[in-house]
Amino acid sequence: MARIFAGTDRAEMAGVTLDSRSGDKRVQSPCYMVKVKVCGIKQLEDARVAADAGADAIGLVFAESPRRVSAERAREIASVLPDGVLKVGVFVDEEPEEVLRLAREVGLDYAQLHGDEGPEEVAEIRNGGLGVIKALRVRDAASLGEMERYDADLFMLDSYSEKARGGTGERFDWGLAKAVRGYANILVSGGLSPENVREAIELFEPYGVDASSSLEDVPGKKNGERVRRFVRAAKG
Repeated sequence: MARIFAGTDRAEMAGVTLDSRSGDKRVQSPCYMVKVKVCGIKQLEDARVAADAGADAIGLVFAESPRRVSAERAREIASVLPDGVLKVGVFVDEEPEEVLRLAREVGLDYAQLHGDEGPEEVAEIRNGGLGVIKALRVRDAASLGEMERYDADLFMLDSYSEKARGGTGERFDWGLAKAVRGYANILVSGGLSPENVREAIELFEPYGVDASSSLEDVPGKKNGERVRRFVRAAKG
């Protein structure tokens, strides 16, 4: 099984044991520092900037998107990352066999699933030795109940949009934070920026945060200063 962000295993993560099979979602340790993922990396220099800024993970998009990368490009990006920065492949309704093939080819640590993948696909990918982040498109409180269906390592809370599966820069209703506050398996995404990420962290007390479009000059080209500001604000 893949390693949890920042090189810790489940037993060490945030000072609690988390096993999604048992439904254990105990709150974070008070000394816990939030993890940061910078998604939609296409440029080698952007990967270097994110790593140097202190990002714990970068996202490589393999689904249809202006941020999509080829397997060859993803390998090049992975090659410039220092040890300890995790590589997350973003997929939408891809066959588990193809996800696992690309993971081996690129050296992915996690598959982030943004489509309508069911519990069976999640289990198949995890059984293949790859960690899974299941993205939930949050419309209302009922959306959060989807976590009970999946045996995933982590869950990403993202905005629901008719336009795209992710990377829209739109926020979901943060008033739902009280339902999952402090969960040790939650990543918050959707409209996060250097200006509001601290607010999100204080509301959700999540395991980690993720941003893409708010850190860009144009889709697929990150603004180095905004990346640094985002990581700095998230790390507090």
